[in-house]
Amino acid sequence: MRKIKNLFAVTLIIFLSIGSTYNIAQIGTVAIVSPNGGQSWTAGTSNNVSWTVSGNINPTIDLQYTTNNGSSWNALASSLGKSSSPYTWSVPSGINSTQCKVKVIGYYNSGNVTDASNSTFSILPPAQIGTVAIVSPNGGESWTAGTSNNVSWTVSGNIYAY
Repeated sequence: MRKIKNLFAVTLIIFLSIGSTYNIAQIGTVAIVSPNGGQSWTAGTSNNVSWTVSGNINPTIDLQYTTNNGSSWNALASSLGKSSSPYTWSVPSGINSTQCKVKVIGYYNSGNVTDASNSTFSILPPAQIGTVAIVSPNGGESWTAGTSNNVSWTVSGNIYAY
């Protein structure tokens, strides 16, 4: 009796394999477009994160970022419309790293697909504004019209002569 049951099961599987049409949903893909590596962004500014989505992905995606080349990830934005690329990210002002990446996460019925920046990019603090101080004249000088006089100053910080 046992052999007949097994034969029936094998026959049923063969019949299903040969005689049926199956619709198997293809899993979609997500891909980071920018930043994809090599960029230099300034902390405390706004920059666009862009991605593409194709195939069978649920209507929303999540974005994450890392400042340590993927050892840990932080939420950047969640439940974004999958077609809402680009997303304008207000980069946190406290970031100072050359090991940054972003990741897009797309969801489907039983799992997710991800893509991250191909290589790292930098998020650096804004350059400190320097100072210019007038040395001469420093007040109280008397100059005669039509004569030449020197003006001197000192510069510190990120000030450049053009």
